[in-house]
Amino acid sequence: MRMIRRTMAAGALALPLTLGVAGIASADSYGGTEVQAGPDGAATHAVQADTHRGGSSFHESSTAAGPDGAATSGTSASANRHGDSQYRQHQGAASKDGAATWDTSAENSRDGGSQYRQHTGWAGQDGAGSSDTHASTGSDGGHDRGGDGVLTGTLGAIGL
Repeated sequence: MRMIRRTMAAGALALPLTLGVAGIASADSYGGTEVQAGPDGAATHAVQADTHRGGSSFHESSTAAGPDGAATSGTSASANRHGDSQYRQHQGAASKDGAATWDTSAENSRDGGSQYRQHTGWAGQDGAGSSDTHASTGSDGGHDRGGDGVLTGTLGAIGL
């Protein structure tokens, strides 16, 4: 008799628990933030995701700073109901020895065009430099082109 009661109780709880898990999975938005600070520095981390009007987006960022320097990074992605989508990732860091930044982005439109870009830049005691790469496609047949390389970016940074 106890076994039958336990089975019935477990069955009665299973359906609401199953629906509850499905409800969490289909939530319209989610956000979370963490902040930490102490004698050696501070840091933050944030995540945001949501759906709206047939589209969806995701954003994540982190930042930290301390006695040896600072750094930041971020990632975002989105898509809308028309078929357009975007992705971007950024990172940057600085210390007493120099600074650097990295960016990568990609986009796709419902019209069939797409773009990609990657950029890197740095500066320090021994010099500076940058690099760019672009690529795109579209209704005009598309084109690819390499951007300024390390040498061109360095010469431009020092005014030559």
